[in-house]
Amino acid sequence: AEAPPEFHMSCEWLNSEELMLLCAELDARAKELLGSPVVFVWADLLKSETASLLRLQDEITLSITPEPTGEADVRAVASSSDPMATLMLLLEYDQHMEIELWKHQVHTCEICFSEKAGSQFAHLGGCSHSFCRDCMAEMARLHVSEGSIVELKCPRPDCRAEIR
Repeated sequence: AEAPPEFHMSCEWLNSEELMLLCAELDARAKELLGSPVVFVWADLLKSETASLLRLQDEITLSITPEPTGEADVRAVASSSDPMATLMLLLEYDQHMEIELWKHQVHTCEICFSEKAGSQFAHLGGCSHSFCRDCMAEMARLHVSEGSIVELKCPRPDCRAEIR
């Protein structure tokens, strides 16, 4: 390719100047690799170098996106109009990623003591405990057959929270 691919960047938690800096870095990488595929190089840069390029620390200040100072790069679209909504999006993403990581890790069921992937576990909803789906299904079948469905609660003796 004679010219780099066209792109736009949009982000809820970065401001226009930070996005413009990333656009400039992507442009520089494309210029270095002129005539070569750059999309994977760009993806790697965004994944592994964004924090250092933007000098991001342990804290990020969320604010309403101001108009960029100086010459604006129309490809850099900072879109935070509500910092609390942005914070909620970040928290939801963090929770989602924690669950995805948990699903891929091996856990021990406290009922049958089998080690299984988290994806084979059921979260109870009324508490933070989880047990393998096989044990929970058997427990549910037992309570249904005995007519004691109201007793279907977290099997941990020190918890007994309602299952939701």
